[in-house]
Amino acid sequence: MLWRLGVRIHFRATVNGVEYNIRSRAERDELSKQVRRVYQPSPFEEEVLGKQAGVFRFNFGGKALAFPYDGDRYGTMVVLKQFFIDEPYAGLDVAGRDVVDIGSSIGDTPIYFVLKGARRVLAFEPYPATFERAKENVSLNGFEDKVVLLNEGAGASGWMRLTRAQTNLWANAVPSKDGQDVRFSSLSEIITRFGIQTAVLKFHGEGSEYDFFENASKDDLAHFTQIAMKYHYGAKPILKKLKSAGFEITKKWDLHFSYNSSSSSPKYEAGMILARLVRPRSD
Repeated sequence: MLWRLGVRIHFRATVNGVEYNIRSRAERDELSKQVRRVYQPSPFEEEVLGKQAGVFRFNFGGKALAFPYDGDRYGTMVVLKQFFIDEPYAGLDVAGRDVVDIGSSIGDTPIYFVLKGARRVLAFEPYPATFERAKENVSLNGFEDKVVLLNEGAGASGWMRLTRAQTNLWANAVPSKDGQDVRFSSLSEIITRFGIQTAVLKFHGEGSEYDFFENASKDDLAHFTQIAMKYHYGAKPILKKLKSAGFEITKKWDLHFSYNSSSSSPKYEAGMILARLVRPRSD
């Protein structure tokens, strides 16, 4: 906990009979990895295909699903557990509706929404490497007719160069000198481009949510009956925007807080919000 708050102290810890002397970030990361293996076993059937490769298999919504991994076993397992086991988006009514899914990661949430009855999912994933995994998973599981995958992001309108080597499933959209130019769209642009009338919005943009909602008008937001989103640097501006646009906050919960004095945004205060439109558009 102290390390998460930015206090760096040396300490010893024993996990599964092995003692660790923690003096650096690398040693702390290795300890965290061992703790995860002991206390967070996989809830899925796993087929190991190589030293770092394998497939997680499980059933959801009457459908047998498979999600391969190669070099990111733990990250893949956590993502699948978070959305298919913990189901933070269970409060969204997507049956028969379009879903705009910002931050689709490896295709887990688009597939989740389809299995919950979504008519169509517009899935935005900016990081090229993660987008390629999403394409593979959507195709492998047979959802290409329901999921429109876009190697794009959302926030402030424009372009950002992102690394193609990114493998972290929780990476912030940080510009890179080398990589691929990726389009970022405002909510207004997305609505016009895809002819959205009434839909559900899910936003998990790893920090880009503030630009996205700041630039969204009340009329833009009124196209969505429900909104689910994760915030990363506090909820106040998002809550103010949603309430002024006629939304009722049906659920809000904090996830974690940390402080990193070396970061340009040292205060990391993350949580999730579910909101429902109570003042529909006048037209």
